[in-house]
Amino acid sequence: MTTTQVAKMATQKQVEFAAKLGGEIATLMATDEAAEKATKVGPYVAGLTAKKASDYITHLIEVQRSLPKPTPAVGYYLLGEDTVCVALSKSGHHYAKRLIFTVTDAMDSDGESIYKPKWVYEPGLIYKLTGSKPLTLAEAAARGHLTGRCFVCGRSLETTKSVQAGIGPICAKKFA
Repeated sequence: MTTTQVAKMATQKQVEFAAKLGGEIATLMATDEAAEKATKVGPYVAGLTAKKASDYITHLIEVQRSLPKPTPAVGYYLLGEDTVCVALSKSGHHYAKRLIFTVTDAMDSDGESIYKPKWVYEPGLIYKLTGSKPLTLAEAAARGHLTGRCFVCGRSLETTKSVQAGIGPICAKKFA
């Protein structure tokens, strides 16, 4: 009697990780063709055995490591409607964080919810800034005039001087 071994198929984690790597590679390559191929990575890996999926993931990691990594300058950027800060870590590496607003339990005098600004690190966010230039003080101030919030820290502009400037005095120094 002959027994046939059935190869284990790629796991969901392998499929998801490969799709994530494909997306990151497409972002680094910044071409429409790479973006198109990235959408096919997950379904491709789903049809592989676990061993072949592992080998393919190793290949994707090698490709990702071989690509030049753009390093945007330290500063503040606009990514869609989001504020992004590129900073330098203590070890000398650039990283990016996004300004998000969370609703607090407090209400303002008009009965509106108060939002608390918070910077959140996102892995890979820095690569989405490829080709972008940091905003100037004038551009950040113009954004503050539109939103009534400091572009850099997200706090409400409250003093007459800050409202007129479109940015808080401490944050304006970060552009010097």
